[in-house]
This record gives sequence, structure tokens and C-alpha cells, in this order.
Amino acid sequence: MGPIASSASPANTSTPQLGISYQLLAPNLVATEGHSHREQEEAYVVISGSGRAKLDDEVVELRQWDVVRVAPERPCAASTPAPRTWS
Repeated sequence: MGPIASSASPANTSTPQLGISYQLLAPNLVATEGHSHREQEEAYVVISGSGRAKLDDEVVELRQWDVVRVAPERPCAASTPAPRTWS
């Protein structure tokens, strides 16, 4: 398995900019580049474990059942427990 295992599908809703995906992040993963979407809003739910999300220049610590909302055009990246590389 690589650092990220992912599965995605369109949501069966009336919201055209909503997708649902499941991502399993490997331990000690640090994303070197973030991503953003022009129109799509994202929400990440931590099902188990912990990690960090970097939203623009803000780093947010995450634990089980935390939810992070990412607005369109806001860059985001993720990491799982590892030595802190973002300041």
C-alpha cells in the first residue's frame, strides 16, 4: 500500500459540488504540497488516529471524530503523527 489509499464517488445529493471519499493515510505521512478546488468544498472526518491539517498557513491538530471544513480555493494538506515539519 502507498502512503494514501483512496476511494471516491459522487454523492447522491442535490448538491452538485459534493463528493465523498475515503482515504487511509499511512503513519508518518507528511504531504509536501497542498491542493485546493476552485468550486468544491471539502469536509474531512478523522475516523481513527490523529494527524494535522494545514489550511493556508494555519496548522490544526486533529483527533478521532474531529471534522475540518475546507472552503473552495483554500489550500490544504495533511500529515499523520510524525516529527513536526510545519511551523
